[in-house]
Amino acid sequence: MPAEKVPVAARIPKDLYTRCLQDFDNITAAINTALEFYYNPPVNNRLQNENERLQNVNDCIHDVNANSSLEENIKTLTLEISRLKESLSNSPDPVELAEVRAHFEGLQRLTEEKDKRIKDLIQEVEDKRKEVERLDMFAHYFKSVEVKQIEAPAAEKKKPFWKFW
Repeated sequence: MPAEKVPVAARIPKDLYTRCLQDFDNITAAINTALEFYYNPPVNNRLQNENERLQNVNDCIHDVNANSSLEENIKTLTLEISRLKESLSNSPDPVELAEVRAHFEGLQRLTEEKDKRIKDLIQEVEDKRKEVERLDMFAHYFKSVEVKQIEAPAAEKKKPFWKFW
């Protein structure tokens, strides 16, 4: 069974009425939405954080009231507000931070691969150096061995056919 409805009459400023009609189909929908929002506000982490900060500021106000004059309280709170605004404006963008982290991780992997490749090349150079040393040893051995060559037999000395004597 649908919920019972009660008619309500209200007087609101004309400019508020025109703004409500721009956003809602009729004034009943606007009033229902406003009342639901008033009695069931949406839960938001940021609002909770801001409420906690406001509570902290209120605690500071009470502490400052107990210890100093009203002007000092205003200065302290103004400084606290400006510090909070500055810290909020200086905080990094979460999307940008995620991109920077991803880029950093990529560079880290690239550096690890580069280091691995350098180790492999150093090992390869070491192996080549050992091979060259071994070949130098053989070359030294063969340089020290005397090589005796067999001479080809000398050609017979034949006189050219025109020389008879």
